[in-house]
Amino acid sequence: MLHALGPFQPVLLATMLLTVSHGLMSTILSVRLAQMDASAQIAGAVTTAYFMGYALGSRFGYPLLRRAGHIRAFATVTATASCCVLAIPMVGDPWAWIAIRFAMGICLVLAFLVVESWLNAMAENRVRGSVFGVYITIFNVGMIGGQALLGIMDVSTFQVFSVAAIVMLLAMLPMTLTRAAQPDLPPASRLRMIDLLRISPVGIAAAVASGELIGAIFGLFPFFAVSIGLSTAGVATFMSAVVGGGLVMNWPLGKLSDRIDRRIVIAGAALTIVAASVVLAMGQTDLPVLIAVGGAMGGATAALYSLGTAHTNDYVGGSDAVAVGAGMLLAFGVGAMTGPSIAGLLMEQFGTIALFGFTGVIASLLAGLALYRLVVRRAVGAEDKTGFVTLSRTTPVAYALDPWGSGDAAARQTAETGP
Repeated sequence: MLHALGPFQPVLLATMLLTVSHGLMSTILSVRLAQMDASAQIAGAVTTAYFMGYALGSRFGYPLLRRAGHIRAFATVTATASCCVLAIPMVGDPWAWIAIRFAMGICLVLAFLVVESWLNAMAENRVRGSVFGVYITIFNVGMIGGQALLGIMDVSTFQVFSVAAIVMLLAMLPMTLTRAAQPDLPPASRLRMIDLLRISPVGIAAAVASGELIGAIFGLFPFFAVSIGLSTAGVATFMSAVVGGGLVMNWPLGKLSDRIDRRIVIAGAALTIVAASVVLAMGQTDLPVLIAVGGAMGGATAALYSLGTAHTNDYVGGSDAVAVGAGMLLAFGVGAMTGPSIAGLLMEQFGTIALFGFTGVIASLLAGLALYRLVVRRAVGAEDKTGFVTLSRTTPVAYALDPWGSGDAAARQTAETGP
């Protein structure tokens, strides 16, 4: 296994470093805003700006990579993103952070576009499933590593931003020093959103809800944790549990959905989020309880996107997996851009409890839709189901790596049995 992954090690190392920096920055800004007594509305707007930049970069990034080449483009965007990281503590006005995070969203999606297109070009069909699984695992482990760094640093100083910038700059080294030939980008493809809604309304709703919830969680959960008096280490532990829950729960929920109607699993995951929202709304401040509830909520939320995509692919048949992936990412982006701002505005008007009211309502609506569709539409037969694959929410290029897109039976079997 390790020998087979040898050619991919520089790209996977760059992924690890990028996600460590990304994980650190996704939490530190919310913590700093809370410490500055900024409003929840601003915290939500900062997160929304990031996802807006991410969506814009994903839509228009292809021409830049074709013009500049992968290595130069990767070096450019990581250097620019590092400058943005360092600019944040130098600019005291939180409103200016909205523009900075917007720029960072563009830069990071282009960096992941390079990484994923490189993996896609180098992966042979027989190892696609393994490479994709390792990539997803590294992505999540890197996000958890970013939270761990936060827990041992003084967030009131410039140091934490310097470390985030250094780690991101280090990601350039394995990519710029590689001897591998630069890959071609796979052709961009997408299904119209109206077509995806007709094919799988539950799948699209799961992607939108996942975006709404993840945007609110990463944008405002650290803000909430600071407001109830958790230390920086406590915030880092809480957010590590949220991210770790996604790493742990995604796979078993997915395999369960291969055996029963996926809409039942989607509804169950959504109701888990509702239950966790109720517990958090009751004013829990005990860290062990927050860890358990945060892990459950994070795991169920992370699973929604992969479950929704798998459900949609059941009806498409896997032949247009990359196009489906592009459409699902668009749906996720719509949710991620709107969720933090709406939740932040509600928190500003009604207090912290409104955050959990928001997550509970979104999850309740999804559960209701999934259960309703159980009644009005027959389930997909077991023989027509595509095997569940844990997916990234980065760029459509990643979907060319997964076995739905490869069309290779061996690759599909590999992905279904590990990691």
